[in-house]
Amino acid sequence: MAPWKQLLLKSLGVGIGIGVGLAMSIAFYAWYSSRPKPPKPWDANAITATFEHADTNGENHHLRFLYSIENHTDLDYKIDAANLRVSAVIAPDNSLLSGAGQVKFQDENVFLPAKQRVLVLLEMPDYAYPGGDVLPHGDTAEERKKYRDAVQKYISDDFPRLNGFAAYDEINRYRINFPSGWKPAKSN
Repeated sequence: MAPWKQLLLKSLGVGIGIGVGLAMSIAFYAWYSSRPKPPKPWDANAITATFEHADTNGENHHLRFLYSIENHTDLDYKIDAANLRVSAVIAPDNSLLSGAGQVKFQDENVFLPAKQRVLVLLEMPDYAYPGGDVLPHGDTAEERKKYRDAVQKYISDDFPRLNGFAAYDEINRYRINFPSGWKPAKSN
């Protein structure tokens, strides 16, 4: 066979081989990039909450819980509170309960700078405190503490299975646990 025919056949074979390899690489990349990706797991450590106190708000004296939340990430955290799904956590197995009385943030937006703390209020507008407003308008720190203690005792006695709250940020996949702090310490 003439040398130019051999060169032509070899070049044609190499070209076809490269084309098939390239087509297989593109097909593999298309398959790999289009496969479903599992969602990242919920991060319960990015934003943490600490119970401060419980009291009441509004004319119906509905329950309100003050928490300090802390951002442990290196990024500022800002979210519209309506985008957080809040549920009550029910003991003994820490099941989530939603729809049985609305739990919501008092403020419409939450902004939490990186590595900082902010106070937030969770409200339960459907649950009124039957003790009413026992504070006079010129209340003292001692009277406020006494009132808050009475509210916390009511919550502990009338909602014994309430073990806090959990808020879910589906965009960032954060779970913010709001622990119960109103329960009296158990004696051994």
